[in-house]
Amino acid sequence: MLAHVWDYTDLDINQSPFNIGIHLKLKEFNDSQINELAQEYKLKLEQDDLDKIKALIGGHPKLINLTFQHLSSQAETLDEIIEKAPTELGIYREFSRQHFSILRRDNNQELYQYFQDIINTQESKKMAS
Repeated sequence: MLAHVWDYTDLDINQSPFNIGIHLKLKEFNDSQINELAQEYKLKLEQDDLDKIKALIGGHPKLINLTFQHLSSQAETLDEIIEKAPTELGIYREFSRQHFSILRRDNNQELYQYFQDIINTQESKKMAS
């Protein structure tokens, strides 16, 4: 359904006139929420599998959902997803590219370099806060 009015109001220049793109920030999923989403996808995952997923992407809602979409479509196994995750063949590549692009656009050289180092290494890195 589409509705409109002829009465125009002053809009914030930083807001879409179509109310599109409202930024929502979800909290990380906890274990029970991850399990609940897995059940929605009719996935039967062992605790070990859930631990692997959380070790890789934490409880990030978008990435958890993406993982479960791929697992439910049987496009890849969990081990294949994990193996390809840090590569250009990984299912998280677009998410990483978007963040890389934001860092470059915002001209935050320190974070940009750190992110580039993470991408180019096989080892874990810790960042000073």
